[in-house]
Amino acid sequence: MEKEVLEVVLKKLDKESRIASIIDLQSVPALPKGENYTSTILRVTAKVVLGNGRLAKKSFIMKQILTGGEAGDWFKENNVAKEESHVYCVIHKNMNYLMEEFEDTDETLWCNFIHYDPKELIIVLEDLKVSGYSVVPRQKGMDLDHAILSLRGLGRYHGMAKVLEERGIISKDDYKPNSLLTDVKVIKSFLHAGILHTSRVMLQCWGQDWEEVGKKLIISFEDFYEKYKNLVKYEESEFTVLNHGDCWSNNMMFKYDFQKRPIAVK
Repeated sequence: MEKEVLEVVLKKLDKESRIASIIDLQSVPALPKGENYTSTILRVTAKVVLGNGRLAKKSFIMKQILTGGEAGDWFKENNVAKEESHVYCVIHKNMNYLMEEFEDTDETLWCNFIHYDPKELIIVLEDLKVSGYSVVPRQKGMDLDHAILSLRGLGRYHGMAKVLEERGIISKDDYKPNSLLTDVKVIKSFLHAGILHTSRVMLQCWGQDWEEVGKKLIISFEDFYEKYKNLVKYEESEFTVLNHGDCWSNNMMFKYDFQKRPIAVK
């Protein structure tokens, strides 16, 4: 087949599957109340007409960063939505190119980025549920198979990030600690307050088995801050790499085979 003929065929195929228009739009919460802490997440379902005239349904995730209260002020001040969208549309895009370059046929470790609205602080993403992905219930935790997939995924991510850093796509300046690690007011009102609240809940609601742990968490801010400073010390001479940043079960989704074994993670 000649190149020109194949080009026409591929263009026609792309046009047929492309969204031509949206007929209807509906949105529902993508997560139960209390399952997300930094944003409102909606699942948006669109009834669409494709280029070939066929009716179809398309689903997307719409994530709006919280802007109210002290936490919202911190998110706005630190451009959290802008930083996140930069990772999706610049770093992950270049990781895609890297996988193509090295013929890596594993699934990507991220969902597809669709759009960022800086005025509304909204990020639109691929809906991984449509592709069969789901989260592990946070109360249940991960078994060995899930943990191995997660750690292997982090290793792949760190490796690709290091290559992008060597190529100048990721800057070492991006590794400097943000105010969550350095601002005393944020550490006191957010992190230390969270420790004390956890202690109170343990002592009041979790029963005698947790009493000893609950009492250990009652710590003065001065002692907490000293320990915390040692945890987040940053030396430019150390091996640094772009990492997940909030690596726990609610921020990972898994795909399963017919025997319910996890086979992929994002």
